[in-house]
Amino acid sequence: MPNVTCVVDLAAVRHNVSLVKGLLGPGVELMAVVKANAYGHGAVRVAKAMLEAGADRLAVADAEEGLQLRESGIRATIQVLGPVTDDSIIDAVAAGLILSPSSIREIDLIAREARAQGRIVTVHLPVDTGMGRNGFAPDEAHEAAACMLAKKGLHLEGVFSHFASAADDEEYTKKQAEIFRLVCDNLRYHNINVPIRHIANSAAAVFHPGTHLEMVRPGIILYGLRGWAAGRDGLDIRPVLSVKSKLACIRSIPRGSSLGYLRSYRMPADGIIGFVPAGYHDGYMRALSNRGMVLVRGVRAPVVGMVSMDSIMVDLTNIARMPGRFLSPGEEVVLIGNQGNERISAEELGALAGTIPYEITCRMGARARFVYEDLAAERDEWEQRPAPPPEETREDRAAAPEAERRTA
Repeated sequence: MPNVTCVVDLAAVRHNVSLVKGLLGPGVELMAVVKANAYGHGAVRVAKAMLEAGADRLAVADAEEGLQLRESGIRATIQVLGPVTDDSIIDAVAAGLILSPSSIREIDLIAREARAQGRIVTVHLPVDTGMGRNGFAPDEAHEAAACMLAKKGLHLEGVFSHFASAADDEEYTKKQAEIFRLVCDNLRYHNINVPIRHIANSAAAVFHPGTHLEMVRPGIILYGLRGWAAGRDGLDIRPVLSVKSKLACIRSIPRGSSLGYLRSYRMPADGIIGFVPAGYHDGYMRALSNRGMVLVRGVRAPVVGMVSMDSIMVDLTNIARMPGRFLSPGEEVVLIGNQGNERISAEELGALAGTIPYEITCRMGARARFVYEDLAAERDEWEQRPAPPPEETREDRAAAPEAERRTA
């Protein structure tokens, strides 16, 4: 049995989706971003909950993520936001994923495979308005869109971009939005009708309603997390993920003793130290050494010494002195989440580690037991991160003669 348990609250997922949908105007679609295994929360279960709550579409980073959702039985519209590699085009086309080619070569390859399979592939045009990531430059967008329209087997449905700093930089966000508007206006000027425009991420969905257009594309907010100060929005966003372990052993350590690698912590006085079997391989970042906090009996206990690959040590001295029963191995330790009246959030850990909450949740669960609450019949089930389908299946398809693939 794994030493770390990730508890995912699907009721909170549905609540957050409904909350964001309430921010949108009539007819504006919500594309829920479930890339990176739903930010570490478990893509399949979370995606299904988001669709139940009214998400219109799903977004993933690459074709492999989209194929995982398809293979789980999800038939909803799924868009791949990033480029599609040569060796995944066959499966991506066959699975009916919306693709976002960011080069003329990629457009050609997708169109060729669409014709080989006798399919029409829906594509969206990515435009780099200032993120500097993938996508066509604004002055290349018209040529790329015309190329998509000219290719038999492709259907151009959307155009999109991505904000670099929608929560923090008002001026740059306005600049990106204006560039995107000009690109869309130029497409219309050339009689290229693209029915769906989307650029708004979580922060823009909350703070920039003028950028909602036909569809918004929130991610982190749907998981009950923010990339900005909580007091700015006044929204009842509910955290989805809790991460728990247990005390494996408890020891009395004398004053002056050093703890852990590099002897980075010395006991200032005689104390009680607990050993928790959760380390950086479990996603508890090494940067939290001598900085992090956990909850034991609803009380904060500091992480002392360096975070190891498989364990952390926590100072239980003050908790051990509290009235009541003795501390004992097996007691619950909360790494993220609530216990009693206290809470440790992914945002807090991110700030302590010098990073963002996205990285905190994405790292958790590498070998954890996953429990999905709010599904009574499955409440006690656990699962590891879903394994990809056998590679030989895809290799066999890729190696199949073109005539055979045309009839697939």
